Amino acid sequence: MTQGDVNYALILGFAIAVVLWSTIILARYLFPARTALIRTVIMTAPLKTGIIGGIITIIAVGGGLAMSNAQPAVIKILGIAIAAWAGVHGLLGSAAIMDELTDRLSTDVSGNRMATSAKAAAMLIAAGLIPLIGWALFFPALFALSVGGSIGVRKSKKQADAAVSEPEVQAG
Repeated sequence: MTQGDVNYALILGFAIAVVLWSTIILARYLFPARTALIRTVIMTAPLKTGIIGGIITIIAVGGGLAMSNAQPAVIKILGIAIAAWAGVHGLLGSAAIMDELTDRLSTDVSGNRMATSAKAAAMLIAAGLIPLIGWALFFPALFALSVGGSIGVRKSKKQADAAVSEPEVQAG
């Protein structure tokens, strides 16, 4: 391994961290209602949400990456799409967790909400970059919790829609 390889790995890791940081903040402000719902789901039942999210994450990311190594191009594209689907749900859930952390930080730090959101997102990303503990424990747990919260919102929205449309069907 040469110094160029080390520099490449460091720059790539830094670039990924900056992109994740900015995307989490962007997701929070683009989808405020959805992140608020995800935040509620995560805060009401974190253990259940994390377990469900972990199972879904293992299946979606593992299956998607396995499919991306298949021979036909259609299956490769489908595998990448499945893994990206889990990534989008993880991103939305991370934005909800960042929003909760922003509220907790705002009691301690005076300033505007955007700056506090940036600090909260930076804290989440920095914790995931800690060698071994962040890589093997914090990031997978955060990702599983995020995916579980986002999927939980989809499930609860479908149940709420069914409950709303059911009386209309019976009345008609």
